[in-house]
Amino acid sequence: MPTVFSHSAGNDIDVIRVRRPMGVFTVVSTTFSGRQAGQTTRSWATTRQIPSLRFLAMLLALLTSVLLVDAMIEPLAPFDLWAINLIQRIDLPYLGTIIRPFDALISSLGAIATWALLLIACVAGRKWLPALAVMMLPIGGLINNVVSEVLVGRTRPHGYDQILRTVNDIEAASFPSGHTMGAVLLYGLIFFLAREFRSDKLRLAVQVGAIAVIGIVGFGRVWYGAHWPSDVLGAYALGGLMLVGIISLYLKIEAAVGDIPFIRAATVAHDENRPHAHALTSTVFFNEGGTVSKVYAPGFLPRAIYWLAYQAEFPYIRNRAALEAAVERRNLAGQLTEYWFGSSRVARATGVDTIDGNFTLSAEFVAGTRPVDRTQAKLYLGELRRRFEDAGLPTWQIDPRQPRAVDNVIETASGDYMVVDLESGLVSPLASLTAWARAIRRGMVPIYDDVYFDVTRAYIEREDRKMRESMGEEWLQELRERVNAAEKKTIEWHSSELRLWSKIVGGIWNGYGVRTWRSRAQARMAGGQDKALGWMTTSVDTWQDEGRITSKEAAELRAQMDTPM
Repeated sequence: MPTVFSHSAGNDIDVIRVRRPMGVFTVVSTTFSGRQAGQTTRSWATTRQIPSLRFLAMLLALLTSVLLVDAMIEPLAPFDLWAINLIQRIDLPYLGTIIRPFDALISSLGAIATWALLLIACVAGRKWLPALAVMMLPIGGLINNVVSEVLVGRTRPHGYDQILRTVNDIEAASFPSGHTMGAVLLYGLIFFLAREFRSDKLRLAVQVGAIAVIGIVGFGRVWYGAHWPSDVLGAYALGGLMLVGIISLYLKIEAAVGDIPFIRAATVAHDENRPHAHALTSTVFFNEGGTVSKVYAPGFLPRAIYWLAYQAEFPYIRNRAALEAAVERRNLAGQLTEYWFGSSRVARATGVDTIDGNFTLSAEFVAGTRPVDRTQAKLYLGELRRRFEDAGLPTWQIDPRQPRAVDNVIETASGDYMVVDLESGLVSPLASLTAWARAIRRGMVPIYDDVYFDVTRAYIEREDRKMRESMGEEWLQELRERVNAAEKKTIEWHSSELRLWSKIVGGIWNGYGVRTWRSRAQARMAGGQDKALGWMTTSVDTWQDEGRITSKEAAELRAQMDTPM
């Protein structure tokens, strides 16, 4: 009967089973075909649209600024009375009847209902990027409230003979028009998203309808006397500016990630005949020579969460420094498990490679099966998590409280448990209070595959004697060098990302320099004293060599310099 081995693909979605009858490997796996993650059929359009959107944004920003400054200084724009009288004098049959349903459509209830239905439609159709764009729209309401109630404070049209009709609540904030700005954002986005419709007639109908809502709502607000013309024009400008920003971000994300799944890994271009398996955020390729290589292509949600956390692309896709840091971190953990258990219990990382132009994290192949006794495996992971935390290592991938942690473990033929995946596919808040305290003190928030290197070094110092006795001097020196290498690559990785939250939390904890001013001042003073002492020592030596002072005088000067002040 052939021997059966397994290798977890990490965060376990699929497992490869390798049968070796008569020394020949046969790999059974699910394969897929499709375009490479990140590829999009609209990249040419995006390249052309972004410059034109940038120009449009500049025009809208200029118009918004002019109207806003005027509204903050003057109670009315120069054209308001003339324009409102002109519009309100229009008296067509059934004009009020025509305007009324459009106005109701963009009222608080109507707008919320339309927004919710649009969001539900996007989610039901698994259109995650459009759903994200729809979720951003309520920000417009917040900005409108700040501008109208805090910056401007203009009231509704009233008190002039030129005004033919007005509304009851004349003291309400007027600039910019909330109804009009909401129409621009909501129906402007609907106009943009309608490009996805395959039917030309349906796309045209939706886009014409969206333009009609935007235009009629703005006209109706002035005709009813609910807003001054400059209120509506300001809403068109500010709403349009926000809409351009949302669309620009949409196109950039679309060009970067394409049409990817919500959570599961996107497809990666590859040779279908090459043995491989699918994990939650990656595709795992099985190489000749007993190694595996992971190509990361996480779904929309993991990428979005990472960007929100660190304002950067998911690191293991294209950030070589992040991948090299992962190699050093994994091998550091493996070396520490040698000390704890007598042999490494972490699959050794062999380096960063490329497959078909994609960066890969390569590691040794571990032969074995899923843990037979999952309860026992969780007990082992609990012990390992405690040791990892003591040594300052990240624990998310091996924390038994994490549902997928056991699937990162392989049970070998000898009964040992081997961790085959230490690289997280998701930024998660689930960490111990100790880990959070460490992260906050060091300004490393949120938490993601972080090693607290000062804690690691302190742990090594505490265990120094035992490590020398059990593992030897050469092993201990290698461990210290590995810590330094891991820290160097981690700093390089973190420096390549914006990490706003880390900077904010670190600044708050340190009082933005206030709490550390004394130690920094003392360090500078000490540095200045060292420089002065070095200069004086050199001068005394030079004077003695040149015969300007005697040996006795030089000795007295050196003694005075050595005397503490």
